[in-house]
Amino acid sequence: MKTLKTSIFSISAVGILLLGYALFTPQEEPVPVEAGGEAVSATVQKVRVTTVSNTTVEQTEAVNGRVHAKYTTPLYAEVQGTIQPATFDFREGEAFSKAQTLFSINSEEQQFALAAQKKELLSQITRLLADLEADYPETYSDWEDYATRFNAEQPITALPEPRSEKERRFLNSRGIFAQYYQIRAQEQRLAKYTISAPYDGIVTEDVTEIGTLVNPGQYLGTIINNKQYELEAGIDVEWANRLSIGDQVTFSSNDVSGTWNGTISRIGAVIDPQTQHVSVFFDLSGDNLRDGLYLEGALVIDELQQVAKLPRQALQRDKTVLVLREDRVVQQPVQTLGFASDSVIVRGLYNGERVVLNAPEEPIIGKKAEALN
Repeated sequence: MKTLKTSIFSISAVGILLLGYALFTPQEEPVPVEAGGEAVSATVQKVRVTTVSNTTVEQTEAVNGRVHAKYTTPLYAEVQGTIQPATFDFREGEAFSKAQTLFSINSEEQQFALAAQKKELLSQITRLLADLEADYPETYSDWEDYATRFNAEQPITALPEPRSEKERRFLNSRGIFAQYYQIRAQEQRLAKYTISAPYDGIVTEDVTEIGTLVNPGQYLGTIINNKQYELEAGIDVEWANRLSIGDQVTFSSNDVSGTWNGTISRIGAVIDPQTQHVSVFFDLSGDNLRDGLYLEGALVIDELQQVAKLPRQALQRDKTVLVLREDRVVQQPVQTLGFASDSVIVRGLYNGERVVLNAPEEPIIGKKAEALN
């Protein structure tokens, strides 16, 4: 009897303890479930978004390089002589005009020798006039007139044209043609004692002084045309095939204010094996351009229709973007068409769609989210 009472007491105590545990232990709230049976997180993620607006975007390729004078001319002496004073002071930085004398080399001795040769030719022609009048009367007046107008101080003029082959052989036997062409050659050589500017430009290097004795082949200095410049840029071979002579680019510099229009003048035919680039040459002109100046520009390659320009951070590593649709974050594949320094051009989104800019660390695809902006 005693044992039965003890058992009943023990069962009652255990029941009381279980009831107390059930009453005072916190219970988990039920997880909301959608109609489809999928559990929904109670946390709503705040995200920044940008609204898609499809438009037409110019696809560009960066071009850059250093400016070089299109025409650079090193000057060399072709004759021997002493540098004479001239109206132009050949010094670095000095500007000059086309046809202006840059160097004058003493040629007095050569001038006297040339004048003597001309006088000898005139004497020879004068001695032949009697024979010409007797044997070739039809051309006598031409030669007489030539001798009358002959001026040893002026460049020699062309000889009268023989009327027959017999007359030509006669004149040739007297050495008339040989003397004439020797004089022409000496006149050409005499012209080399004066070096004239082939264009408007500026001196970039000078290495000679007045009174210096120079020899044929000696370097005198360098000049450039400072009105016409050129820039060489390497363009990816894929884009180079789309370029044409005459295409234009606007260049700018980080060091000099202003912009300059560049026009494609030449396109290289060889691909650099290291960079897979083709050399493209741009003609440039304008104020403040200098040889060696570094310029940057953007070459329009194509026009992309119905594309969106998004911040670069919106593009995921797998070439998708996160889009906020009906308060849910979904993953949307896009076609990547190009990059800029801080943006990406994509195709595959609708106007008005909200693209997530700063995806949180934890995955939220398919979960609820709310736009901050």
